[in-house]
Amino acid sequence: MMMRFRRFGLAVAEDRILSSGGLIAPHFAAHGLAGARCLVLGTDDSRELVAEAGGQVCAIDPAGDYDAVVVCDDGGFPFLDGINAALSALFRGLDAGRDVRMILPNPDLVFPAGSGTYGFTSGSIALLLEAALARRYPERPPRFERLGKPHRPLFDEAVRRMSGAGELVMIGDSLETDIAGALACGIDAALLVTGVTRWRGGEERGGEARGGERVIPTYILESLA
Repeated sequence: MMMRFRRFGLAVAEDRILSSGGLIAPHFAAHGLAGARCLVLGTDDSRELVAEAGGQVCAIDPAGDYDAVVVCDDGGFPFLDGINAALSALFRGLDAGRDVRMILPNPDLVFPAGSGTYGFTSGSIALLLEAALARRYPERPPRFERLGKPHRPLFDEAVRRMSGAGELVMIGDSLETDIAGALACGIDAALLVTGVTRWRGGEERGGEARGGERVIPTYILESLA
C-alpha cells in the first residue's frame, strides 16, 4: 500500500496507513479465535494477516473441516474451487450444529480498476455465499461478520491516531461504505465521482438512498487531479 501511494506522489509512512486487513487481529483476539482452522479466500498477504492474528491457515479442500471462513480479497486463490470449498465447509459445519465463523474484513462490493473498468471484490463473494446459505437455512440465514467500512472500527482508529475527527476528511468513491461510514462517525466526507458511485445531483445535492435515509457528502470531487 505504501508503494501504491508513492506512485501517486504521496510519501505516506507505513504506520500512517490503515486497512481493513488490520482489523483481523483485534477481531480474532476479541472472539478467542487463536488456533482456529481458517479457510482464507485472498492473497498471500491476506493469509499472512490471518496467521499473524493467530489463525491456522489451512489449504483449500472441498472436504476440509474449518472453524472459520475468512473472505479477504477477490484474487490470490482459485476462485471456483475456493468458493465451493467455503460453501461445502459451511454447510457441513452448520448442519452439524457447529459455529463456523464467517469473517469479511472488507465489505465493498465493487472497485474501480481504471480506464472505465470495474471489478467485483470480497463483499460480492460474501453475498454470493450468503445467498446460497439462505436457501439452505431460510429461517436464520447466516451472515458474515463485516469489519471494514462503513462499520466503525476503522474510522475510530483513524480518529484515535489523529486525536479527533476535526482533523480528518474521508475521500472515497463509494457512497454506501466510504461516505456513509465516515459521516456516521462525525467525519467530513468527500465523494470522488469518477469511482463506483454515480452522482445524480438534484435538490438534495444528489443524496442516494441507504436504508431509507439520505447520504449526502460534505464535498464533491470531480477528480483527484
